[in-house]
Amino acid sequence: MDTITKLQACPKDKGQLKCLVCDNDFDSGWHIPLVVPVCGHIFCKPCLEQSRVNSEKVTCPLCGMTTCVPLWEFAVNFEVIYFNDEVLGVRYCEVHKLQLVSQSLCRLCILLNKEYFSEFLESAQTLDYFKSQKSLINTQKLKYSKAYKEFLGYLKQIEKVSEAHVKNLRSAEEKLIFFIRSTKETCIEQVYSNCREVSELKQNFQQQLKQIDQEILRVKQLKSQFEHSDISEQLVFEV
Repeated sequence: MDTITKLQACPKDKGQLKCLVCDNDFDSGWHIPLVVPVCGHIFCKPCLEQSRVNSEKVTCPLCGMTTCVPLWEFAVNFEVIYFNDEVLGVRYCEVHKLQLVSQSLCRLCILLNKEYFSEFLESAQTLDYFKSQKSLINTQKLKYSKAYKEFLGYLKQIEKVSEAHVKNLRSAEEKLIFFIRSTKETCIEQVYSNCREVSELKQNFQQQLKQIDQEILRVKQLKSQFEHSDISEQLVFEV
């Protein structure tokens, strides 16, 4: 059975056979199909790692729903892996049961043997993988550069708004200082006028006190005269 016939024979409940973000076929190696718990969409592990908000929350690249389930607890769609492996004719290592990345070696075989590792680095499949990763990094770099430019634009807008607020605050401060100074001058004038009135009242009060003292002295003098005079003189005095 050829590849086209096998793809046509794939049942609908298998879901998509490629990642909707990077458009790579799902496999058991680099592009493991993981199911997002909240929505059921399937993406490869590297794309979901890039969509992580933090170490715990993951956002679906298709619908934008966020889940608190860690990425390592996502379910793996093994049916898609088995079907793709059958269609693509993927072979597995007899020792480690991992997908072969060269003619007879898996990733673990290559890492455990230095000679195999050097051969793996020089292989065309490895170069293609690194090229794809480089293109992915470049696209991410473009996205980050655009986001950085937008951030700089927002920063300039914030600076303009802050400058306007500073100007408004300075004008309000100047108005407040002018109001305080004018109010202070009017208050000082009122205090001076009140002091003048108080001083005038004090002078009037002192004059009245002097008059009262004079009246008291006069009454005392009259009293002493009355006491030293005889009765007739008192009567005359009374008359």
